[in-house]
Amino acid sequence: MAKGGTMTASTRHSHLRVSCLLLSALSSLVVVGCFNGDSMVVAGPPGPPPPDVTVTVSPTTVTVVAGGSQVFRATITGTTDKSLNWRASGGTTDELGLPPGSTFWTAPAAAGTYTITATSRANSLGHATATATVVPGS
Repeated sequence: MAKGGTMTASTRHSHLRVSCLLLSALSSLVVVGCFNGDSMVVAGPPGPPPPDVTVTVSPTTVTVVAGGSQVFRATITGTTDKSLNWRASGGTTDELGLPPGSTFWTAPAAAGTYTITATSRANSLGHATATATVVPGS
């Protein structure tokens, strides 16, 4: 320490490389801060947990000719946010012009088994998957 009991930058770094403190107030507020000698980083309490969301997709299984198509519909419960993200392991999805919660899936040209998944935007843990078997065209 320098004269007068004050810390210089070099002593601050050597004595206070990392000092962390945990403050607790009002039983629901927890503040965590870390001081590395240069700055203080503070994080407040975590936000509320995401809502419990359930997603169902129908139909759950289909057989489609290569290059053919199928409309899938999803329903969401547990949230007022009914928006979805659709993803397919093969082929393409398109929601344009369809009722909310629906997607138009176009099968790929290759035969095989593919998944089409609807995921809630409110909580990504809420998702459901349909399975499509693509068979060669005749």
